[in-house]
Amino acid sequence: MSLTIHDLIRDYLSAAQNNIQVMRRHFGISNLLRARGEGLIPAQGNVQGEDALEFSFHGMGCAVKTKDYMVDFDFDANSECNSFDAWRLMLFAESQPGRYGALEQRDHIERELKDLEQKGVITKAKNLPNSSFYKMAL
Repeated sequence: MSLTIHDLIRDYLSAAQNNIQVMRRHFGISNLLRARGEGLIPAQGNVQGEDALEFSFHGMGCAVKTKDYMVDFDFDANSECNSFDAWRLMLFAESQPGRYGALEQRDHIERELKDLEQKGVITKAKNLPNSSFYKMAL
């Protein structure tokens, strides 16, 4: 069975949220981006154990590498990740070669996202510094 853009978006958002939860538990802090800005947590490092990961904060987000994939995301005002763009979806798909097929190509992802936007499934995310971000429609 071939995975779809819906699967890619779901998996990406799930991976981002799961890793945010792992880092929150590890550091004992709920707002990771603010804690990073205040110097309470390092800009990059590792979390050991069952949910091992490497992380590197950047601008409004974080890149996380696990044994299974790499996910790069930006935080919203609530220190969550509920948005995505073609580039981040592509990086996530590419980090798992063969799993998402044609969805490892940015132009294919962009076409799929535009189609979902026209159908009202996703909308442009507002109040984010990058206007290329989408959110699931309510």
